[in-house]
Amino acid sequence: MRRPTASVIIPNYRRSQTLIEAVNSVRAQTYADHEIIVVDDASGPDFAEVYDSLLGVTVLRHNARMGPSAARNTALAAVHGEYLAFLDSDDVWLPHKLESQVRRLRERPDAALTYCHATLTDAGLTPLPSQPAPVEAGDDAFRVLLRRNVIWSSSCVMARRDAVVEAGGFDTQLQSANDWDLWLNLARAAPFVADPTPGVLYRRHGDQISGAKDAYFETDVRVREKWMQWARADAPQWLPEMRRRACRHYQRHAWTALYDCHDRKRALSALFRAIRTCPLDVRAYGRLLRATIAPLTPAYRHAAH
Repeated sequence: MRRPTASVIIPNYRRSQTLIEAVNSVRAQTYADHEIIVVDDASGPDFAEVYDSLLGVTVLRHNARMGPSAARNTALAAVHGEYLAFLDSDDVWLPHKLESQVRRLRERPDAALTYCHATLTDAGLTPLPSQPAPVEAGDDAFRVLLRRNVIWSSSCVMARRDAVVEAGGFDTQLQSANDWDLWLNLARAAPFVADPTPGVLYRRHGDQISGAKDAYFETDVRVREKWMQWARADAPQWLPEMRRRACRHYQRHAWTALYDCHDRKRALSALFRAIRTCPLDVRAYGRLLRATIAPLTPAYRHAAH
């Protein structure tokens, strides 16, 4: 049996129309040497007809819901390709995406991963008026990713299968930000190749995991604390920078919680976390005082800056 060059992994939970759109965007790729593996995360028997309609697609099923990271790991055990391309079931690829990324990894055999930029859209795939600027991680990917995840979505990524297997796949204990955690793992050992050209239409809508701000922040904290624990044990030279970056992030989250969400309790929790992480950061104490007494008005937010 001839093995495809690229394996496309699509986790899915109870999405039908957007899943079909995602699969069709893979079929429309200019690079045809690929396989498509969809992992159903216990959507239920009423989705059997949807999967039966996906001709030429390998469908794997979970009997109980395990989350997208476990779904990707399930696919990882079944793929045949040299390269892994991840696609969320509510995103769509532009036709050149696979071809461009295979070429980039072949040109850079030292790289573990390549990622493209994304165009943010509404639920109907209409581009939003405000678009983020692309950020290149490149040869200093680990340091860049310590600050924040600059890869918009796992849908933007193609990685070498051997590198992902060696890194242990996705951490199933993380309900979100598990992709960021894996990118950090890969970046420790090898550079990334960035492509500033959009290759993905990334939907923004209400049922995305990242839309749940409390859960997202707590998972973000877990990723940062996991990597600070690694630094304490294996790479103490990274720990001061990781503490500083985490402290700044917690302070930014506190301001967002206070003035965008009007949630003083969550803001104070984030600021206490910032102080525990970096006790000598004087700015965190000042923000704690302001968050304690500040009226929750947009005018005060601008004055505070």
